[in-house]
Amino acid sequence: MSTLFQRLRAKQKADAAKREARLEKRRGYARAARERDRAKQDGLADLPVEVAVAIEEAPATPAPEPMKPPDATVEELVTRLLAVRERLFWLAAVWATTLSSDVYQEAERFRAVFHDLSRQLRAKDSAALDRITQGHEALLLSEPASPKPRISLATQNMIEVIGEIQGARSIRPVPDPDGYVADGLQSWI
Repeated sequence: MSTLFQRLRAKQKADAAKREARLEKRRGYARAARERDRAKQDGLADLPVEVAVAIEEAPATPAPEPMKPPDATVEELVTRLLAVRERLFWLAAVWATTLSSDVYQEAERFRAVFHDLSRQLRAKDSAALDRITQGHEALLLSEPASPKPRISLATQNMIEVIGEIQGARSIRPVPDPDGYVADGLQSWI
């Protein structure tokens, strides 16, 4: 009889140890969730205290004023346009094999640069611009694509919450007919 009692005590201790381990694991999950929430709220939370304080106290740097490029000669513009054209050709080839969005965005930036330079060259020597673009007008002279509209993070979160609410609708039970008695014999009638 005492061995049975000893085994019961040992099982209770083992169960208590398992329960405590499970609770400690849950506490760890809760601690990690709090840390993630704190990191989401402030990007400085994961930095050492000294670095975070230095960043917060640093004065804001003013945005540099855009420099106006000096007027370039026709030869300089032609040289720059040829370099941009070659880069656009290379980016088009790379994009055709990879379909990378980064390559596409870089090509759009170079296309905008090509347009700026071509406007300057057209004002000075339109025949030189025609020689550069001849046969490649579709790639070189097409307008850069407009950027995709962005949805704010708050709107995305709101839509996710709405989806969760709509997905969690409760199913209402079918109402019982008139005269129903819940005695288990209704199917026999």
